[in-house]
Amino acid sequence: MLSNYGKYTYFDETLDREVVLYITSNCEDDAEVPLILMQDGQNLFSDEEAAYGRSWRLLSQIHDPEFPRCQVIGISNNQIGHGRLNEYSPFVCSDEFGINAGFGLEVGGLGDHYLDWVVHQLIPELAQHFKFNSVYMGGSSMGGYISLVGALSYPDIFDGVFCLSNAWWFAYDPLVERIRAFEGELPKIYLDTGTKESKNAKVRRYYRDLHDSITAELRQKNHHYIRAEMIKKAVHNEEAWESRFSSILIDLLK
Repeated sequence: MLSNYGKYTYFDETLDREVVLYITSNCEDDAEVPLILMQDGQNLFSDEEAAYGRSWRLLSQIHDPEFPRCQVIGISNNQIGHGRLNEYSPFVCSDEFGINAGFGLEVGGLGDHYLDWVVHQLIPELAQHFKFNSVYMGGSSMGGYISLVGALSYPDIFDGVFCLSNAWWFAYDPLVERIRAFEGELPKIYLDTGTKESKNAKVRRYYRDLHDSITAELRQKNHHYIRAEMIKKAVHNEEAWESRFSSILIDLLK
């Protein structure tokens, strides 16, 4: 399936959609390094492909001498209708906080199916082509939401997750229930939110308050690393996530 670094596009029958894998590395081909799986792959590398005209610019970041040695795989999101929201939450949107962005309440619910594909199809396939000694997953907003669910669902698969500017409001109560039902030891978890995630003061407050409450719930569980940050003046976009990603990964992987 995969043969070198670059961009690989194919139709995946399990997800019933086209999948693009964006692949890059800053190490030798035969080196065993952490595998970093990231959501919203089309927003990571190229400004031209990014949904809002600005990417995380990972191609320049990853070759900084301070960036940890790793293999990065960006998984494109589902751009058909509300496909991204459907795949990035195992729960249907509740909108209990009134933040619904006009997409209605019948979205979400396919997150467990998506994670099952990542764990049982994608990772084993990648293992046929790349050497890696650990697996991390992360993303921003809903990409952070599904990454935390991944840590709760597959703590023996993921060594850690990183979740930036998280949309906990999408389906808050069922997420809390899943955290409370978790048994075992959590993998490493990094969480953050900015103090200016939205122009709406009420929404900004929900981002901050829900960040604190989800963090508190997670800290009730057995864990050895949970780092939660409130980023002053940080907004909800790729430029903001780019600015802090390298330091997050350095700390998470050490």
